Amino acid sequence: MPAGRDPGAQDHFREDARTRAGYRSSNDPTGMGELRIDRWAAAPFNSCMMTIATLTLNPTIDVAYEVDHVFHTRKMRTRSEFYEPGGGGINVARVFVRLGGHARSYYLSGGATGHALDGLLDLHQLMRMRLPIKGHTRVATAVLESESGKEYRFVPPGPFIEPEEWQQCLDQLEGAECDFMVASGSLPPGAPDDFYGRLVALMTRRNIPVVLDSSGRGLRIS
Repeated sequence: MPAGRDPGAQDHFREDARTRAGYRSSNDPTGMGELRIDRWAAAPFNSCMMTIATLTLNPTIDVAYEVDHVFHTRKMRTRSEFYEPGGGGINVARVFVRLGGHARSYYLSGGATGHALDGLLDLHQLMRMRLPIKGHTRVATAVLESESGKEYRFVPPGPFIEPEEWQQCLDQLEGAECDFMVASGSLPPGAPDDFYGRLVALMTRRNIPVVLDSSGRGLRIS
């Protein structure tokens, strides 16, 4: 192993294969709305199993590559190419479902990259609710330099969210059925600093606890 190599640097590049089957669309032939899973629809609901809803305001398509060495200006031929749906709430839902829980993932999605994100989510065992926006869903890139073991991450700020879009998000969440609401991830441009505070107030009125995982301005008035 080269000196200074981080053994954990390849986490984004070495993931187990995931189940690709078992889905059906619910009254939505385009696949762009709510997605349900056959085994959930067929199995009786276990009242002892917790159900969560997750919110991702600023999701990503996470793209990962590996190169021998990073150079400026020159073209670099990559290998080990991976595409995954990302963003705090989406990641929480993916892990929660893999552990056997029930999760419904709410997320903002728009543009051509939004359609690509929806397609990637359909490969995972998730119930999803897409909240459409005008802007394009962001794409985050990670590049592993194999010679040094260093990883370079490029994370854009995300699309601008119009007032009517973040308000529509709150309106949709007012009807969310869950034992816990998990809001995770950064606030996209355009979302008010107190958005998570508004979400907490909304869920409090419904006696639904909120788990908040954010940083920066997302925590200032929450």
